[in-house]
Amino acid sequence: MTKKFRIVSTALAAIALALTATLSGCASAPAEPSVTATDVWIRAIPDLDEQTMTGLFGNFTNNTDTEIKILGGTIDASIADEILDAHEVVMDDAGEMVMQEAVGGIPIPANGQVELKMGGYHVMLWNLKAPLEVGQKVKVILNFSDGSSLPIEAVVRSTETEGEHYHESEGEHHHGTPTPATSMSN
Repeated sequence: MTKKFRIVSTALAAIALALTATLSGCASAPAEPSVTATDVWIRAIPDLDEQTMTGLFGNFTNNTDTEIKILGGTIDASIADEILDAHEVVMDDAGEMVMQEAVGGIPIPANGQVELKMGGYHVMLWNLKAPLEVGQKVKVILNFSDGSSLPIEAVVRSTETEGEHYHESEGEHHHGTPTPATSMSN
């Protein structure tokens, strides 16, 4: 009887071990995030005397069956204001291109993509504390309407449109409606 008991208990232990390994293998498989990002970059600002705000750009893919919006994000306070805002460039009633908050966030279609680019959707960095030099890497966390967030390391790049500068509208503080000093085109 003892011999049968050992064989049965050894067999049960082996089954339990196999199940544990199988289940832990399933549990440790990382789930795909709801939003993924590629080619994320921030426009270089080498001289804070010229301007103290810039934008974050890149390609964002929604891996779900439901629209998700980029709401903004956060950044280390030693780089800029901690809160990052979702923005867009639109034509105002006077036919001028102006930058404004993307009310409700930047939409990423279900199972689709959105490109954040100069002259369009972007995430705004306010009140830079130090210049952003080409090649520098900056860590940000973007927040989405589904409650998820995505840590990103963005590379600082120069742009061909060096004449493009953002400035605050008169009478507005940093969360007012900045407008581009020159035409915004792609």
